[in-house]
Amino acid sequence: MKTLSKLICIGTVILLFNTNIVRAQNEPPFSIKPLGSNSNITLEFLDGYIESQMEENHISGMAASVVVGDEIVWTKEAGLANRETGTEVTDSTLFLTYSVSKNFTGLALMQQYDKGLFGLDDDINDYLPFEFVHPQFPGATITFRMLMTHTAGITEPWSLIIGLMVEGHDTPIALSEFMENFFVPGGEYYSTSHFSNFEPGTVFSYSNVGATLAGYLAEVISGIPFNDYCKDSLLKPMGMDNSSFLLADIDTNNLARPYEHNGSTFTPLGHISNPTLPAGFFRTSNRQMANYLKTLVNNGNFEGEQIIRHHGHRPHIAK
Repeated sequence: MKTLSKLICIGTVILLFNTNIVRAQNEPPFSIKPLGSNSNITLEFLDGYIESQMEENHISGMAASVVVGDEIVWTKEAGLANRETGTEVTDSTLFLTYSVSKNFTGLALMQQYDKGLFGLDDDINDYLPFEFVHPQFPGATITFRMLMTHTAGITEPWSLIIGLMVEGHDTPIALSEFMENFFVPGGEYYSTSHFSNFEPGTVFSYSNVGATLAGYLAEVISGIPFNDYCKDSLLKPMGMDNSSFLLADIDTNNLARPYEHNGSTFTPLGHISNPTLPAGFFRTSNRQMANYLKTLVNNGNFEGEQIIRHHGHRPHIAK
């Protein structure tokens, strides 16, 4: 019998759930207890463990997979995708993945790197249609590596991000419009408070706007709108045809509804969108996410097609 700890060493695990995270994404809505270092934890144990954590943390529905090599060795769907209709979670139920979205944004940009279209330590201003100058360190060079490792000196302006959230449809603000108005002085969303007091490249500071800028650079360098590029160059080759950053692309009847739990009841929430699409608004299913996991554990290769070179997908991934 395979143990979970050994599987994690040679495989990858993903868990999707429909609990509300409209609050800051660095403030989790619940805290799943760690499994510890017990090397004898089995996948059979994981079934019961997840169910107990769902009950304890009031999670309406979830889906998870464990992938080893080319094989899905364990999968689980539990709970309800929609409590009002009684719709159960299946392996094709779509979930909003929040910051897992950054995986695909990083891959989109690194595909451009694979093609030799930029260097990791290049100045991003050599590629942007506007100039990004850090107001506290105007002489600093901001590089692709800094963006991808959250060291570019961009803060997390949550009041702005939450204020731009829309419900029931995709954001009307284009990626290019949001980026220019955020980074250029005088822009609608510009503020010197959006930038850190430490020199770029020196301190880790998690930034959804920085990840969004990475997605915008993938769009600018490829010459293809970000979501279209991801669909054609990443998702379709990995068999993830029903996944997307846009609500308009998917069947919302098959999308797990988010819920907020107040201690006694579940309150249904709407499906949301935001100009920071590349940072947190990718939607996919357990079945399709498993294909991405296969790609990761097989050095960027999915069923014989090299999605990204193995040297490009490992050294430059930040936690």
